[in-house]
Amino acid sequence: ALKTDIPKVPDVSGFALKADIPNVSGFALKLDLPKVPDVSGFALKTDIPKIPDVTGFALKTDIPKVPNLTGFALKADIPNVAGFALKLDLPKVPDVSRFALKTDIPKMPDVSGFALKSDIPKVPDVSGFALKTSIPSVPDVSGFATKSDISAFEPLRATTRDLAAQLKSKDELINQLRAQLDAEVGERQSEIKRLEALLAESRKPAPPPVVSKPDKLELIWGIGPVLAKRLNEHGVFTFRQIAAWTSLEIDRIEPLLDTIPDRVRREEWVKQSRELHLKMHGEVLDPSSGETAETALKSFSQEA
Repeated sequence: ALKTDIPKVPDVSGFALKADIPNVSGFALKLDLPKVPDVSGFALKTDIPKIPDVTGFALKTDIPKVPNLTGFALKADIPNVAGFALKLDLPKVPDVSRFALKTDIPKMPDVSGFALKSDIPKVPDVSGFALKTSIPSVPDVSGFATKSDISAFEPLRATTRDLAAQLKSKDELINQLRAQLDAEVGERQSEIKRLEALLAESRKPAPPPVVSKPDKLELIWGIGPVLAKRLNEHGVFTFRQIAAWTSLEIDRIEPLLDTIPDRVRREEWVKQSRELHLKMHGEVLDPSSGETAETALKSFSQEA
């Protein structure tokens, strides 16, 4: 029978172990002795003349010495057993030393379908296990597969473990790449700040140059007296100055002139200024070879 199918054993903590009880198999229990009437008003046996027939009684000398009964209950504490048979009236009972007293056995349900205690194999040590009452209630798993059904999925589980290991290695690689990317982003941001500072510096209006002799800017096709005056107001007096303009300087100057957008590039003021400077002063002006903020920013954007 299963452990869960064995009826609950009553609490026997108040009883003595069988090994601690002396062997009294040849004696009658105090419970089995007939009730002795009150003989306080009778004479002693020695004072009584002829003794009646007491063949059914045991002689005092035939009664064995009673063992220590300190562990037994007093007669007054024993419940009424008037409804029970005397030991003399009972047929010879087989050895029941392995069995519990009937009074100690709780009322049991029909166990005809269960095995006898003697037929149950020895139960291994379960001291390391939890009691059934200590185990939390298990949810309904009737819709789940049994362990034997899962064995068919073992190859899939192995594949899953392999994929998990691969994902873990890829996550580690991603973390390494993320760290490298963060480092590169930090470097890029530092470079962007440097270039932005360079760009901001280049957009600052240049101080008016010291011009020994201004050129006639109206010679540039597209510049009339009004635009020439506006250029002078912003410190532009010579062809050399216009010829040295970068794209950023054009973007800074053009809005100040209050003219048609992109006019400077479309009418090629920079190119005309180089040609006029060569014609008027006999000097060839080359484009600036130094790195400007604009060219540096474009180069950085292409690398990024």
